[in-house]
Amino acid sequence: MSEKLHELLAKASSLFMMYGIKSLTMNDISSRLGISKKTLYNYVSDKNDLVYQCIDLHVTENECKMASVCQSAGNAIEELYAFSQIAGEQFSAIHPSIFFDLQKYHPEAWTHLNSFEEKTILEVTKKNLIRGTDEGLFRSDFNVDLIAQIYLGMVQNIFNNTPKLLVGLTLSDYYKNMFEYHIRGIASEEGMKLINKHK
Repeated sequence: MSEKLHELLAKASSLFMMYGIKSLTMNDISSRLGISKKTLYNYVSDKNDLVYQCIDLHVTENECKMASVCQSAGNAIEELYAFSQIAGEQFSAIHPSIFFDLQKYHPEAWTHLNSFEEKTILEVTKKNLIRGTDEGLFRSDFNVDLIAQIYLGMVQNIFNNTPKLLVGLTLSDYYKNMFEYHIRGIASEEGMKLINKHK
């Protein structure tokens, strides 16, 4: 990917995060990016292509961030909190309509995002659960595959039921509560000591 395309997609992604997808036309996007519509079409074929490439960039960047966390975190709880910080920052900046817009108007991009959740997030969650159990920070009496699926289900619930969830809550608030529910449910006595220190 060229530097110019990366910059364009990053800026377009920020616009979608701020205003939602459906509300922005290609004229709006090119105007806010400070380029002509003709220049925009040099990089993408249409709005659907732009949205897909923005989601692809989001997926690629998140995979890199998660891999970096896995390498640098000192233990499974630090790792989990680092993951939650990445997700929390993204949820705090996202327009509530974006998941609905993706599902209804850009199904290929939506499928791509779901594939990332079902493969990468699930796999990283499993590895984190195994690591935490090996370190004595998580309980050893749960089924790793089942808990990973439950956690993924809670994440996907945010994407699939955003309007129902946001009754007096922001997406970020909902995620923080969901994360606390998860980490406290799997932590051992030793793990809880670290969690309380972290907080």
